[in-house]
Amino acid sequence: GSVYVHNGIDVDSVPFFEHPSDSLVFLGKVRRSKKGADTAVAVARRTRRTLKLIGGRKLNIPQSWLPFQRRVKALGVLGGEQKLTALGNASALLFPIRWEEPFGLVLIEAMACGTPVIAFDRGAVSEIVEHGVTGFVVKDFEGMCEAVSRINEIDRAACRRHVEAHFSIRRTADGVMACYRRAIAGERW
Repeated sequence: GSVYVHNGIDVDSVPFFEHPSDSLVFLGKVRRSKKGADTAVAVARRTRRTLKLIGGRKLNIPQSWLPFQRRVKALGVLGGEQKLTALGNASALLFPIRWEEPFGLVLIEAMACGTPVIAFDRGAVSEIVEHGVTGFVVKDFEGMCEAVSRINEIDRAACRRHVEAHFSIRRTADGVMACYRRAIAGERW
């Protein structure tokens, strides 16, 4: 069978945000249509929430620079503390991917900050996000809009605990070492 070791992060270096704003956040390459930035913009408009777009240039999404799109704030490419602050200050991360992404690091970064995730059920999303506990795994645009209205049902501390338990860098290192030990012992996958 196959052996998988999930990516991990240093959870202790990620600040926890207990009291976020009402805004939503999207983090991804804005230019790549399979990341779904345009869907995130549409969800924000439908739900009347502000959306903070992180990543890429805002010119690639006309909705972010047209004057009547007051709900969209394009923050450009952010890293480090600025990125974590933007993620943590949001009520939810929108992850409307259009492809089978093998692992979304932004999902665990957001949840480590305490920010629940609302994501399309593609790729590894259902392995990372615990539906109804750390966010909502949805099928489509309508489901994503409905989940925004339910986001306060999610306990932000539970999001952090989920990452600590399943996606810490320590757990990743232990998993990789276990694979090496099994390989050295002669096991084949």
